[in-house]
Order: sequence, then C-alpha cells, then structure tokens
Amino acid sequence: MKNRVLITGGFGNLGGRLAIAQSGGGAVAVRLASRARRVAPDWLPQAETAQLDLMSKESLIAALDGVETVIHLASPNEHASALDPGETMRSTAGGTANLVVAAEESRVKRFIYMSSAHIYGSPIRGHINETTMPRPTTAYAISHLAAEQFVSAAHDREQMVGVVLRSGNGFGYPVHSEVDTWHLVINDLCRQAVSTRTLRLRSTGTQERNFITISDIAMAVALVARVPREELGNGIFNLGESKSTSVLAMASMVADRCEAKFNFRPQIERPQDANEKIMKLDYDTAKIAGIGFSPTSNFYSEIDGILDLCQSDLNATK
Repeated sequence: MKNRVLITGGFGNLGGRLAIAQSGGGAVAVRLASRARRVAPDWLPQAETAQLDLMSKESLIAALDGVETVIHLASPNEHASALDPGETMRSTAGGTANLVVAAEESRVKRFIYMSSAHIYGSPIRGHINETTMPRPTTAYAISHLAAEQFVSAAHDREQMVGVVLRSGNGFGYPVHSEVDTWHLVINDLCRQAVSTRTLRLRSTGTQERNFITISDIAMAVALVARVPREELGNGIFNLGESKSTSVLAMASMVADRCEAKFNFRPQIERPQDANEKIMKLDYDTAKIAGIGFSPTSNFYSEIDGILDLCQSDLNATK
C-alpha cells in the first residue's frame, strides 16, 4: 500500500516541484488538489487529482480519503492578499482551520504547513529564531501566523503530527510555463535579464534576505515528512539557508549566469541612498539543521532553469 500525499496548491510553482519530488521512486501516491476540476498534468501523469473547496467539509473529506500526509501550500500570494485582507484571512486562516479539522477526522497522520518568514515582520532584520516574537505587518503574514496556530494546536492534541515550516524567500523554476512566478524577486530579475538585458532593482539591493531554492524546500519537506514525532519538538522550524544574501548579490548571480549561458551581461540599475543603513539578517536555521537538514545551496541551477524558461518564452513570441 502506497503512502498517499495530498498537496493543496499542487498545480502551483512550489506545489508542482514538491509533487514531482514526492512521487520520485513510485513509493508515494500524490494527489494534487486545486479549486478547479483538473485532470492529471502531463508533467506528472500518474498523479491523482481532487477538486478542493476549503470551505466545504464534504469536499475536504472526499479529498482526504485514504490520505496519510497533507502538504498544505494553498493561499493567496502577497499581492492578492493586500488587495483583499478579509478574504485572505478567510481563505488562509479559516481554510487551514477547516482542513486541519477534516484531516484529524480522516485520521491523517501528518500535516505539513508551509508558512513564511514574513510572520516575523517586514523587513526582518537581526537575529531571528523560532522563539522570536512574531510581528506580522501584512494580511499575508497575519493570515499565515493565524493558520500556524491551528496546525500547532493539532500537533499538541497529538491527533496527528503537525509541522510548520517558516520559509525564507523561496525561488526556482516552475514545472510548467503557465504558473505565475514573476512576483518572486529572482524570477522577475531573470525575466528582466532575458527580455531587456537590464536588471532594475526597486531598492538599493543592500538589504539581506534569506533565499532558498525550491529544490532545498522539497528536500526539507521530505525530511519532516519522515522524522519521528519525538524529534520534532513543537514542530515549528525556520527554513532557509545558513547565511542570508543581499538582493544585489542575487542580481549579480543572475548577471553571472546570463554571461555564462547567453554571452551577455545585463547591467544592474538601482536607486542610490547615501543615508541607507545596511540591514543584516541572521535567519537562524539551526533547529531544522538539528534534525538533519543540510541545503545543497545550488542557486545557479535554479537560476539557470528560470533563465531557460524565460528564453524559451521569448523565442516563442518571435
């Protein structure tokens, strides 16, 4: 009997990559959940699919039938969240609460929730570990923090194992071109590089963020899906690289890869601020490292994948 994994948001940028990673080797049956009715995609034809309405108990119970592990990714992005904070709270916090309750009733063994480093504030700076007081400032961050509470409560009730991953700035290439990934800063820079041969930053770029590749996020999810409960503690983990990187440094990496792959180096343009104070970030990931997580940190591989997609899209429009 295969372990069946339900991935909400399974057709999205992160969801698609996690689905492929989870299905590797054939030992896991992956069920992709989305609001619309869909068939198995060509990038994962063996996948099961489920139409999921987080506000419908009947829909939730049907989607969870036979499921042992839930990986919950579905939520509005930052831009959509800002446009309608009330709906964001309903869908992210309320939807997660409904899914947690239904998962407990369906005897799901493990529930993994993808949260965000944004719950600590904006911008986050200084030393941040899992005991740092959250200070969310946006609907996106507030709703994620609220959703976390429902997962942690289920974990504390010991009805199932609940894991919360507070991810840094994830980036990477999608499994299909229809996914909208261009709100992510690295993806946007790659598209700029290919389409305009210029990288225009919205800020000076000196601020640090904790970037992490989707490949490494997938590896972390696979890890927390199998680690015994007693090793997980309260189940809350910062997920990211051991060292943060400035946006400017990431832009330079994009320029490096353009030069290596396409024989041109895009110019980096950024506003100047003589009075700017450099904001250092120490996003402490020692806790997840303690259960065996060691990122590959292969930034170039992900950047290359995004650039290839952008180049392909550009060629298709010529």
